Formats: sequence, C-alpha cells, structure tokens
Amino acid sequence: MKIKTLLTLVAIIISSNAVSKESKTDDVLELNNETVLLKLNDGSKVLVKTCDEYVTLRKAGKKIVGYPGRDPQELGEATRNLDECFMKAYATAKGWKDVSATTQPASIKDIVEHFPAELAMKTSRTLGTKAKTISDTATDWSMTDNGAYISKTNRVGYFPFTTHNYVDKKGSVHLFLTLANFNNPEDVWDFTSYQVVSQNSPVWVVNKIDVNSPLK
Repeated sequence: MKIKTLLTLVAIIISSNAVSKESKTDDVLELNNETVLLKLNDGSKVLVKTCDEYVTLRKAGKKIVGYPGRDPQELGEATRNLDECFMKAYATAKGWKDVSATTQPASIKDIVEHFPAELAMKTSRTLGTKAKTISDTATDWSMTDNGAYISKTNRVGYFPFTTHNYVDKKGSVHLFLTLANFNNPEDVWDFTSYQVVSQNSPVWVVNKIDVNSPLK
C-alpha cells in the first residue's frame, strides 16, 4: 500500500516500531477512528473493527476483495493492521509463542543479504542480472540514519517496518515481517509482509503473505 507524505510515514514508523518492540498487536482495526468496511468474495460488505472479527470471517472461508468507499492511498494502516492480525492468528493456530520482546529482531542488513533476489524492487539496473539475493542486485549498499538500507546506484531502499519472532514447542523460531521498499524515501513507500520459512541456507525460504493467506 502506498503513502505519499513523509511526515505521515515517519509517524507510522515510530508507532509501528513501538508495537513490534513491545510484542503487541492492537486488536482494533481503525482508519481515521472508523471501522473498516470490507468487500468479500461472495459480494457482501462487512464492517470489521477487531482482529477477532477478521479471523472469524477468514475461518468461515471469506476472502477480502476490496475496501469500498476508500481511496487506496488511505488504506495503508488498515491493511497493515490486517496483516498483523493474520500473523498473530496464524501463530496462535500453530500454538506458537510470541517472543519478539525478548529476542533480537532480524536486521535490515540480514534481510537484504538473505532475501531471494526475485523479491527485490525491479529497476533497469537489476533486470537481467543473475543475482541470488537482494544484496546481489547492487554493490553500494549503505545504512541511512533512520535505519533504511539503500543503494544509490539502483535508487532503491528497504526498511524493516515490523518484525515478529514466534517460537514453537520444539524451540524453533519463526520470523514474520513487513518490509517497506522505496525508490525515493521522500515519496512513495510500498509494504509487503512475509513469513520466513527457513534461514538454513544463504538464500532464505520466504513466503509472501497477505490478508487472504491460509491461516493454517
């Protein structure tokens, strides 16, 4: 989802980082102090206010196909909250414990160095390369003061918007994260959520997730 004002983005980043650090997910899905109206795959429209209401819809086989009456650029916070609800519901269904508050989050350097190259932002400089990871798509990576990892040559950057660590009954840690990427940090940022399935090889096994991903 896209947001065009830097001030709005900075405020969201501060709020989001606080949530991730405290290992909490706000159970209220509000957009400008209103509930979120969802259009479902059966053509119906439903007002959703909490994560529980969203999960109930998903368990009933419903999928979200739209957000009636809303400009897409206004929906960034709501859809990211829904992604957060999905992560929480998925982990709960698996019996995993949220240990985000007591474990080291994945750094943006690690993410860029190990995420598959096909998840990199596409630019004229990256098309046709034989890169294996996002890091391989450029040679001039550097960290900005606000924690973004950028390549000035490719005019791209990445930021770990939220990260969550869950541990299963065997002690294995499972990573979920929402990654922000941009061409110009003062313009438009895109957000995509992922589950890191395995970190056992130089190229991590990663699944893209969204509000309609399977809960189990």
